[in-house]
Amino acid sequence: MLKVLVLDNAETLEYYNILSTLLPESQIELVTSTSIACARVQKSSYDLFVVSDIRDKINILDLCFGIKHSSYNRFATTIVVSDNPTALARCGDTLRGRKFRVYGHHEKPRVEKLLQALVENSIKEV
Repeated sequence: MLKVLVLDNAETLEYYNILSTLLPESQIELVTSTSIACARVQKSSYDLFVVSDIRDKINILDLCFGIKHSSYNRFATTIVVSDNPTALARCGDTLRGRKFRVYGHHEKPRVEKLLQALVENSIKEV
């Protein structure tokens, strides 16, 4: 069973809405605060992180750093969606060696297909 943590913009819930069409809501944990997401990363195990940048780009880096150093989440896949090239590069440097992908917001259709493929693959593995 795939367990997903989504850090999304509270106003749009774009990626949460995509995932809720693919998975039961019981498998998706939505947070709109980076500090809450960082705390959850240190206490629970997840298979997938979907991080859509919110107002403070630096907090995305904090979350990526937390994921990297979390003993619970060393095998998790992380997807970061941002239009800030500096934040994307720094997230990539932070998570190098992990299952990690970055996309711009203009690549939403690609991200949607990737999420669909990840969910389908997790269902086949069970």
